[in-house]
Amino acid sequence: MTVELMIDAGLAVLLVVTIVYAIVLNRKLNQFRNLREEMQGMVGDFAKATQDAEKGIASLQERSHTLGSDLETHVSAVEGRVSEARSLADDLVFLVEKGTSVADRLETAVSRGLSASPQPSDGDVQSGKVEPLSKKTAGTAGNREKKQASKSAESVSPEARELLKTLDGIR
Repeated sequence: MTVELMIDAGLAVLLVVTIVYAIVLNRKLNQFRNLREEMQGMVGDFAKATQDAEKGIASLQERSHTLGSDLETHVSAVEGRVSEARSLADDLVFLVEKGTSVADRLETAVSRGLSASPQPSDGDVQSGKVEPLSKKTAGTAGNREKKQASKSAESVSPEARELLKTLDGIR
């Protein structure tokens, strides 16, 4: 019986080891189940966060598209204004050049003591607005201008002097 007793004692020890191992395994399985539940909650939270992020990205894309089209509209409006401003600047340059030319003629006329009336152009003469001077009238007009120039050089009005000073200051 000793052999049977030893076998029974060996089986009893193995059975106790198996029971202890089953208890430890059961505790670990319970921990795993608890962790799995936590993990499922975290995965659910992560999925929700991912969906929120996707919605946010879609919203940002829509907003950027709207802002992009608004920006294109504003840029085209600004480009239109810039081209208009360039056109106006060109017009202003032209007017300043013409004004300078007129001021030079005025200065010359004032310094000679002549009236500041503009001279008729060839277009005015041809259209009949102004009649051309004959040779006889042109000669007398030239003599009159010389006489007026000598008289006005001696008696230049204070306004004319001031105009000459202003015109000299512009240059």
